[in-house]
Amino acid sequence: MRKIEERMIEAVKSGRSFSLGNTRVTAIDKLGQSAVYLHGNLIAVFSWKYHGLGILLRPSYTLELVRCTLAG
Repeated sequence: MRKIEERMIEAVKSGRSFSLGNTRVTAIDKLGQSAVYLHGNLIAVFSWKYHGLGILLRPSYTLELVRCTLAG
């Protein structure tokens, strides 16, 4: 896997915004959704469900929904 893909995945998992080259991740809201853009086109939206604090007092999330598009 390329470094840019690894950094994109980490940004999606952590709910942070990220941009490098032609890839951009936008945190729609802190605990809910992240959108992934490639060449300025929306390609995926990830929805996360927050479960509270888990092991070692870290927030616990599960992936609830992934919406992908081939448009653009």
